[in-house]
Amino acid sequence: MALTSAGLAQPAAAQPAAAQPAAAQPAAAQPAPVAASAGSIQGDPARGRADRILQIIGSDAPVDVAETLAMADPVLTAQLYPQTLAAALTAWQVSAPFTVTGTEDDGPTAVTHLTTARGVPATLTVHVDPVGLIDGITMEPVVPQTGDLGAVEDAVRAVGADVSLLAADADPDVADPAAQCSPVYASGADELMPLGSIFKLYILGALADAVVDGDIAWDDELTITDDVKSLPSGELQNRPAGSTVTVREAADKMISISDNTAADLLLHRLGRDRVEASVRAMGDRHAAALTPFPTTREAFIIGWGSDPSLRQRWRDAAGDVDARRAILDEADSRPLDSVDTAHLMRTPSDPDDIGWRASAQDVCRAHVALQRTAAENAAAAPVHDILAENPGVPVQGWPYVAYKGGSLPGRLAGSWLVTGDDGRSHVLVFQMRSDRPIGAVEQNYVFGLMEQALGMLG
Repeated sequence: MALTSAGLAQPAAAQPAAAQPAAAQPAAAQPAPVAASAGSIQGDPARGRADRILQIIGSDAPVDVAETLAMADPVLTAQLYPQTLAAALTAWQVSAPFTVTGTEDDGPTAVTHLTTARGVPATLTVHVDPVGLIDGITMEPVVPQTGDLGAVEDAVRAVGADVSLLAADADPDVADPAAQCSPVYASGADELMPLGSIFKLYILGALADAVVDGDIAWDDELTITDDVKSLPSGELQNRPAGSTVTVREAADKMISISDNTAADLLLHRLGRDRVEASVRAMGDRHAAALTPFPTTREAFIIGWGSDPSLRQRWRDAAGDVDARRAILDEADSRPLDSVDTAHLMRTPSDPDDIGWRASAQDVCRAHVALQRTAAENAAAAPVHDILAENPGVPVQGWPYVAYKGGSLPGRLAGSWLVTGDDGRSHVLVFQMRSDRPIGAVEQNYVFGLMEQALGMLG
């Protein structure tokens, strides 16, 4: 989500490319540097640029796209494409205000040590070219080394959010969902928590079943229309109306880059009832929380659209599936431009608002169900590879890694199923919930901790 302008994104540990970032440890606390005026690079060009970046990300004001283009070397702009430096800075603003704890400057490189509003330590590194334009920039959290899963949980909780964490031995050979996931570490693992884009696992499960039943084929084509386009993350929303995409390509994008429009295309093709049936078939013990099952477009329009009465009616209809289905149909008829994306980035939904929720144990069973389906049915075999296209974080020591994560303002989640050379599988799931946004810096901090946790499985 670090470079994404809207929610429902798949968090990524990657930040914009940097030129030789410094590896120094944070310096002792000292006063914040004097910020340069907009566009100024008086004195040391690298420090001038870094101070201006600090001004921008420490402000609530919208990032000036023209200014960021003017201060960026074309090499950096090309590296970031199709995202932009402005998008990265906008994402970093969510972690403000920042407290500067030290600076280190060395020629074309300016390093600033700081902490975010949630207390996460981070390092901002800015590198400039010979004429003073930024050709490399990173904002990297300083992730502590943890020795066990309890320490991982403590470090995640220190960010300031409700947290659930599950590490489990998984057995896809077991038919009974109740016996597929054996916890080795569990904290709040049975609690109903936000899923973010992890809900897309259930769409993939429904798709796999439909392929096995012969109701749909991987090479079938789906047509992108204006009334099915959603907001990012993803890229299909940028294609012209009338464009087509195969079912396989949509599934790939739905999982690997968490493409929201791809998910909605598949949900429309499969039908809401089939996806809801898949939730139950995959062992979800909180299926009522995913019934009815909204598209991302509907969630955006109800949750962050310009009509607050639609949100209130959704809340009031809790437990009334038919009434909520009618509200989803109404949302489908409304324009997507009614959604205030700036408001969306900074406004966590109320627990009673629209969204997707399940427990960490539910997510574990969903992963196992997908692996079972792929292993037992040749037609569904592509599911195995689709889930492994994006591991979420750098993973060492596991030859197979299936991953799906997601985020919304104040919500963050990640899930992995890994399989070792011995054929044994393990699952790691975390979910976070807060009444204020969880910024890109904090997201990358948590995913750095999950990278360590993956090394502790098995």
